Amino acid sequence: MSARSAIIVVENLTKDYTSGWLGHRRHRAVDRLTLAVKEGEIFGLLGPNGAGKTTTIKLLLRLIRPTAGVVRLFGRSPEDLAVRAQLGFLP
Repeated sequence: MSARSAIIVVENLTKDYTSGWLGHRRHRAVDRLTLAVKEGEIFGLLGPNGAGKTTTIKLLLRLIRPTAGVVRLFGRSPEDLAVRAQLGFLP
């Protein structure tokens, strides 16, 4: 059995949004998410409304920037043009 490499690696991914007067209120949409998905694996994100599923996907694709944490796709930054050419997103 061959070892498959992780094609999605997420470490301590966090996203905070601010609201209220001058942005003094903070809402944490994603809280220190860590995961790895190996080549050939199928996975899904399950959770109630407002759990951060869509925010997580947007962070993976770098449609929005994280407050903290690291995302690697195919071993590279999601901002790398070669990586972006391999991605597809249908909201």
